Amino acid sequence: MNQQLWIKFLNKKLVKPGTRVYAKVISKGFSNENIEIMKELSVLDANEDGGIGHFVRDHTENFTFNYGSIKEVDSMTPERLAKAYKIK
Repeated sequence: MNQQLWIKFLNKKLVKPGTRVYAKVISKGFSNENIEIMKELSVLDANEDGGIGHFVRDHTENFTFNYGSIKEVDSMTPERLAKAYKIK
């Protein structure tokens, strides 16, 4: 997702605490190594650079995400969400 679209989503309050995003995050692998994986997160806080969310299935571990790593917002691609809300 590009930053301009992300900021528009923030300004229109389409991304707020509780919003679900599917984004690439850094997690720990079996050997305790950092790995990049895709996770569905419930947003706790968001700003112009990205935000913090927790994994929706266990609510125990928080992850930081960048706006550029987001593939879906509330189960829609950013482009589809923008079109639904007539955001250009």
